Amino acid sequence: MTNVNKLKDIPCFCVPANHPMFTEYFNKQSYPHSLSPDPRTTYPPHQTSHHHQEQLNHAVEENQLRRLGDEDQKNTATIINTAVNQICTRDRLMANGSNFRKWN
Repeated sequence: MTNVNKLKDIPCFCVPANHPMFTEYFNKQSYPHSLSPDPRTTYPPHQTSHHHQEQLNHAVEENQLRRLGDEDQKNTATIINTAVNQICTRDRLMANGSNFRKWN
């Protein structure tokens, strides 16, 4: 890498000292990355009442859908349990498969 002070000695590379290449390089901040803001002093943007109401409506809808889903699961389990309880003992398939012929 060539030293900046030796550039004037290179005949094909005579660039004036106030050339943008030099001024931009030497005027850069010493920290290339911007510092993140302090989270203790940073506040979320102010929400309008309309936006707040939309959030509440969305939460209510989610809650209603969840309750409907829970109710559907409960009803399905009840129906299945009722159907299983109505099967007579003599009609059940035995674990060893000895009464499989009745099922054919």
